[in-house]
Amino acid sequence: MRRPPSIKTNEGVLRPEALNQIQKLKLLEFIPLGNALSDRALKKVPGVEHIPILYTNETHNSWRARYRELADGEAERLSKDFGRYVPSRYIELGPTADAISLYHEAVHARRAHLGRSMLPEHAEPSAVRAEQFAATLELRSSHFNP
Repeated sequence: MRRPPSIKTNEGVLRPEALNQIQKLKLLEFIPLGNALSDRALKKVPGVEHIPILYTNETHNSWRARYRELADGEAERLSKDFGRYVPSRYIELGPTADAISLYHEAVHARRAHLGRSMLPEHAEPSAVRAEQFAATLELRSSHFNP
């Protein structure tokens, strides 16, 4: 699936209206990460463009977004139960997710893709640095938008 061209793909972390599109997804519908992140953001996390973004409107969770990987064989079992494709790894967005929280999880997806440690003490420092990068991108892009 090729993402539609947009006027300001290099500004900010997300493409225009990406969060709105994600929040309109139904159960098991998804948007590939490459269709949500801006070109500038994607350059920092190559190799994860295909990872699905799913949305949940559950508000009892404290997380804004989270990267998830199913155990070996779990995706296949779930596919049989649901009768359709269930991704083995994906990013799940909650109702309070924003561009920075999505980018934070994209960095976790990149770490996992590279086989790096996902223990919190190893994964969180790089994700926090990524948040700083994302916040800078958002700040710069807001100077260009009225």
